[in-house]
Amino acid sequence: SSVLRKAVEKLGLEASLRTCERKTCVPDMMTEPQWVELLGYYNECARAADPHCGAARRFGLVPKSIAVTLALKCPDRNIAKQVLQALGRKAPDRWENEARQAELRAQNAICYNTETALEEEDEDDLAIEALED
Repeated sequence: SSVLRKAVEKLGLEASLRTCERKTCVPDMMTEPQWVELLGYYNECARAADPHCGAARRFGLVPKSIAVTLALKCPDRNIAKQVLQALGRKAPDRWENEARQAELRAQNAICYNTETALEEEDEDDLAIEALED
């Protein structure tokens, strides 16, 4: 989608996206049965998200590392967590600690363990933690 492409372009990684069409993929990248299986899976997922979606003839591939990076930069933590879970990753501990900190502050309370954990983590740790297998 154009939203995805724009997000990837902001990261300067647009060269890692691949748009797949039958004429550009078969036989150089995959066999015809593989193409049919991937396109079928794509259409199935697209229809699950939007039942009125028509059949696609092309789809985009995004490397897992870029999808994880985009999820980490997503301002909506619920969506980001869902994307990370779909990719077989867990949400960074920092996010849980930030939620706990906000909850405690609303109650005019503090947890020194949470505060210490947040002080020790940095943004680079988020990406490393999310990308680890």
